[in-house]
Amino acid sequence: MPRRQPKKSSLSPLLSVTKLTAGSRDLRHLIAKAEQLNTFDEHFEHALPKPLRGHFKVNGLNNNQLTITATSAALATRCRMSQQQILATLNRQLDLKLSQIKIKIRPKSLTHPSPQTFRTLSTENAQILITEAEQTKDEKLKEMLMRLASHARQD
Repeated sequence: MPRRQPKKSSLSPLLSVTKLTAGSRDLRHLIAKAEQLNTFDEHFEHALPKPLRGHFKVNGLNNNQLTITATSAALATRCRMSQQQILATLNRQLDLKLSQIKIKIRPKSLTHPSPQTFRTLSTENAQILITEAEQTKDEKLKEMLMRLASHARQD
């Protein structure tokens, strides 16, 4: 009978962010920036009119300009129309002096690949290929035509 492995303690205390980033100032800076962007993203989401929520992502904040991505050009246009209201809300909530929003378009990727269509060769067309193959002198072409003709549907 196989022996059971001893129960090990949880790794979560060993893998805390503070311990992992203790030796790297750059990594600490990167994590802090990611947390800041996440906070901006949450505030931006709440500043949007309800129909626009869930379609934008904050990418950065540089020189009083907020850069975001939208899932479509139509949504980006609607956001531009509400830009002054959104900026006023964000400036008030975050005590910032944002002057504009730069919007980039990044459509959502297709989750379902388009179905693959399989074409079949009719027996009539297969017979034409066989006839052509029999009449050609080029051996490679003859072989290819015969192979293609072999794909005819069997009725």
